[in-house]
Order: sequence, then structure tokens, then C-alpha cells
Amino acid sequence: MEEPVLDLKEVSVYQKNTLILSNVNLTIGKGELVYLIGKTGSGKSSLIKLLYGDLPLTKGQGKVVGFNLNKLTEDEIPLLRRKLGVVFQDFKLLTDRSVHDNLAFSLFLQKISIIQIFFLPLQEFCKVNSCLTELISMEEPVLDLKEVSVYQKNTLILSNVNLTIGKGELVYLIGKTGSGKSSLIKLLYGDLPLTKGQGKVVGFNLNKLTEDEIPLLRRKLGVVFQDFKLLTDRSVHDNLAFVLKATGWTDKAKIQQRIEEVLAKVKMQNTGFKFPHELSGGEQQRIAIARALLNNPELILADEPTGNLDPETSVEVMQVLKEINASGRTILMATHDYALILKFPSKTLKCDGERIFEVVQRRV
Repeated sequence: MEEPVLDLKEVSVYQKNTLILSNVNLTIGKGELVYLIGKTGSGKSSLIKLLYGDLPLTKGQGKVVGFNLNKLTEDEIPLLRRKLGVVFQDFKLLTDRSVHDNLAFSLFLQKISIIQIFFLPLQEFCKVNSCLTELISMEEPVLDLKEVSVYQKNTLILSNVNLTIGKGELVYLIGKTGSGKSSLIKLLYGDLPLTKGQGKVVGFNLNKLTEDEIPLLRRKLGVVFQDFKLLTDRSVHDNLAFVLKATGWTDKAKIQQRIEEVLAKVKMQNTGFKFPHELSGGEQQRIAIARALLNNPELILADEPTGNLDPETSVEVMQVLKEINASGRTILMATHDYALILKFPSKTLKCDGERIFEVVQRRV
């Protein structure tokens, strides 16, 4: 049974020395919506203040989002509030700042003053710093193209491409064979140069991308191909180990652990000893997806990942990709399979006539 989000036992709430509420017994589980009603001055706001650490708990037992209110220290109050979201009656917006700056300020400080941050223990300061770094990086799109043209040698494939994809999105790229889907993906992982327009992918400027930077870019991407591209003379384990070693992993125990982790994510445990020819097409594609996950990519580029699979197996592979996307991973997927788009709807872009534009897929 899951631990309650909120658990109060025989709690009394005081404002200074005045008793506001007594003998409060309250348990709220994960996912519940609970209303708190009563007249003005009946104790609603006082109880909420107790829960976010603005009033001390001096009588009874209380636990909120894993924090023991009886033992809550000054240093722990900011950490508690990072796990809570508080909405006030009077808004409490900063009137001298824009909406964007209000939200950025909240993300950055999380109710922690600058002084409180610097007086946190080193371990907790590192936790806050890590959180802030992640939040700042979340603001920048994973992929941002402006007025981009894509060429294969001297042939124009796509022009005036404007595309922004944020963290955690799943975006389909559709279009006829030769319409530019694969060419766009090649541009994104550095296989084609960007000669016109402005492009940025996972923090790399495609306009200034050097030969030395291409491998670094690809470490932050996971690429899944239609034809799997597994090494046929190596086992599943050795295929994955090869990628890890090529990207700088040296510790054998960590390599083994990472391989087991990604195989579990695609539900292919206990297949490490097998060779590609011993696997079905769907199983090979799962291994290809596992390979793409090895270095925790910020963006997965999937180029027709179900193109060689039957409908049933395609659905299974798509379910794996959806689960990966649900965990916060960003995916751009080129596909011809409109049945999959209808079954797993998401933002859809179409390549046609040297352009890319968004389309709405409707069920018939």
C-alpha cells in the first residue's frame, strides 16, 4: 500500500498561543481531490500554513510528502516547499515583473531565499543546484529550426522550414517517399550540413557544427533506423556494449548494468546472448531502440521504425516508443504508417512540395 501524501494524527494547530484546531486526524492519498470548507477564521488557512511549514507542529503527529512536520528544521522547509505547489487567494504575483519572469522566479527560487540557498548543507545545496540546472535547460527547445533549407548535394529537398519541438513532445513526420523526411533527420544528426537558415538541436548550433562536434551531438541523440542497423556478427549484448565503449564507457560493471537497464525498458531481458538473426523483426527493432537509449538521449530520431514490420508488431514497437515518451523523452518519428498515428495520436507534420507544415489527423 502506498504511503499517504498527507497524514495527520491528533494534531492541534496554533497561531502563536491561540488554539485554532484540535485533534485533527486526516489522511489524503495520492491522486485525491479534497475540499476544505468552513467559515472565515475557522482554521482552513492555518491548516494549510501548517502543511507548508509556515506554522510549527507542536502537538500531534504529522507527515506531508515524506517530511515529518514534528522534526521539520529551518533548512528542510525550502526542501518541503519544493515538493508542494501553493496557490493563494491574493495571487501573490510580483507586480513589477512580467508573467514569464514571475514563473522563472518561482522555478529558480522555489520559495527559497538567496540567503537560505547559501546556508543549506552542501549535499542539499547540490540537490537544489541540480534542480535549477534542469529547470533552466527545460526552457530551451530540444529542436529549433528557423527558415532552414535542406539540400542533398546541390538538390533542394526542403525550404523555409520553421520547427520547434519542446522537451517531452512526440512529433510525427509524414509524407511520400522522397518528400524529405529522412533528409531532415540526417540534417539533425549531422549527416547533412546546414547551409541556409538557423538550426539548433540539443544545444548544438548546426550552422557552426564541426567534424569534431558531430560525435558529441550524436551522443545526445538516439537514432532508430528502419533497417535496424545491428551488427550481425555480434550478440545483442555486444552490439550494445560496442556503442557504450565507443562513447567512452570503460567500467565493465557499469556497462553491464546499463545494458540490462535498456533491455528491460524495451522488454527484452534475457536476450543478450542472442544474435540478430535469431530475433524477429520486431525484436530487432526493440534492440535498436534499446541501443538508442544507451546514453540517455535528449532527443530520439526514429526514421520509419515500423517500416519493415507487420501491423501487429508495429503496434508493439509503437507502444514501447510511447512508454519511452511518457517518461519525458522527446521523439521525432518519420513514418508512412497512418494507422499508427490514428491509434497513437500526437502532433503531426507533413513534408510536401519542399515544405513542412502541421496537419490534423482525424478519425474517419
